[in-house]
Amino acid sequence: MNVIYLVTQLNRCGPINQALNIVTGLRSIGVNVIIVTLYEERAKTWMPRFVDKGVEVVQLHSDRWKPFATFRRLYRLIKERNVDVVHSSGVMADLMNALQGGYVKKLTTIRSHVADLCERRGFWVRKSAQWLCRYSFSRMDLLVGCSETMAFDVRQELGRSCVAVPNSVDTESFLPAGRHQKELLREELGLPVNAHLLISVGSLEHRKNFEQIINAVKISERRDLHLIILGSGPLKESLLQLAGNDSRIRLVDHVDSPVLYYQCSDLFISASLAEGLPNTVLEAMSCGLPTLLSDIPPHHELLDYDFQAGEFFSIGEDDKLSLTINLWCGKDLEEPSKRSRAIIEKHFSRQSMAEKYAGLYDRLVRDVS
Repeated sequence: MNVIYLVTQLNRCGPINQALNIVTGLRSIGVNVIIVTLYEERAKTWMPRFVDKGVEVVQLHSDRWKPFATFRRLYRLIKERNVDVVHSSGVMADLMNALQGGYVKKLTTIRSHVADLCERRGFWVRKSAQWLCRYSFSRMDLLVGCSETMAFDVRQELGRSCVAVPNSVDTESFLPAGRHQKELLREELGLPVNAHLLISVGSLEHRKNFEQIINAVKISERRDLHLIILGSGPLKESLLQLAGNDSRIRLVDHVDSPVLYYQCSDLFISASLAEGLPNTVLEAMSCGLPTLLSDIPPHHELLDYDFQAGEFFSIGEDDKLSLTINLWCGKDLEEPSKRSRAIIEKHFSRQSMAEKYAGLYDRLVRDVS
C-alpha cells in the first residue's frame, strides 16, 4: 500500500509532531508512506526531524496563489507513485486532498473544532478557513478525530461519520528520569534543586487558561513550590504582570522539545478550557509525571484509565486548585508516576496509533476493490 501524508508545511507545532509519530509508526509496520508538503518551508522548520528518521519528504514548492497548479502537481505525484491513500492535515492540505477524484482514497485527521480555526486572525480570514474546512470534509472518504471527544463533536456538528484515533507520543524519546538525573537537569536548567516543581506547557493564549494556574500558585503558602510555564504567545506580558514579583513563578520561552523540563519536574498541570487530545499532557505522562488536569472531556480520555495517576480540578476555582496542588506536593509520587507512564505505554504509543491508521487505510482500499 502506498500512502501520502499531506501537510502544508513542516512547521514546529503539535499537528506536525503527530505527523512524525504517524509516519514513523507506519513505516515501522511496513506501510510505504511519504510526507508531501505544499509550500516552501519557513526558517524554523521540523523537516530535519523527518529526514533524520529516514522519512522521505517530497516538496511541491507550490505558489499559495495558484491553487490549480498545486492541485495538478499533487495529481501527478499520486499517479507517478501509484498512491492508494492520501491522508491530509491542515486547511490547505485538506482542500488539495478533497479536490482529488475517485482515483485515490482521501481521509483527514481533525485536531481542532472548525469554530476555533484561525482564532487569532481577522473575521473574514477566519470565516473563509472555516468554510473551506467544511467543504473539504464533505468530500473526504473518511473523517478521523484525534480523540473520542473530537470525533463525537464532529459527528454532532457536521452530521457525518467520524472515527477516533487518539494522538500518540514517542515513548522512546519521552522517558522518565531518575532522582539523580532530575537533580542534574535542574542544575543545568537553572531551576531550584529542592523545590516541588510544577510544569505547564502550551501556547500563551486564552484557551490554555494559565491565569488560573498562576493564581493558584500565588494563593499557596508553600514556599518550596515552583511553577514553570513553558511557551510563547500573545498573553505573555499579561501573564508576567499577573505573576508579579512572585519568585516561585517562572515563564520560559518555547523550546523545540520540552523533554528535559518534563524530566526534571514533579507534576504536570493543564487548566485548558478546550483541547483536541493535548500533546503536552501525553508527553508529560510519558515522562512519568502525575497530572493535574482541568475537568474537560479530552483530559478524561487520558486520566480515566487510572485515577491514581493524577486528579481533575474545576475551571475557575482557584482556591480549590491551590489546595489540590498543595496536597500533591506532599505526596509520595513514585506510584502515581509509574501509573502515568503505564497509561501511555498501553493506550497512547506511536505503534498503537500507527496500527489503527493502517487498519483504516486497508479498509478504504478494500472498499475500492
